[in-house]
Amino acid sequence: MKTTQPKKWIFYTLAFIVLAVSLWAGISKMNAVLIVGFLAFIFIMFINNLDRISEIKATGKGFEAKTREVIKEAEITIKDMQNMMKLIYQR
Repeated sequence: MKTTQPKKWIFYTLAFIVLAVSLWAGISKMNAVLIVGFLAFIFIMFINNLDRISEIKATGKGFEAKTREVIKEAEITIKDMQNMMKLIYQR
């Protein structure tokens, strides 16, 4: 079955084109275009990586996001350490 979702590389390419245009605008002293382009770059990169994010929290200090991969690795590490401690204390 084919998916209708575009490939991620298309979004990465689009994001870096937007970033290049906004940097060019910044060099050309068009600061409004620079700011909008940079925010668009951040937004595109965020949307492109939504499948990797498990939790997002916005506070007065900024944004915080936890990735699924980091959480899985932490859970595996905790289980490994628990098993190791069981082996140590069984002696």
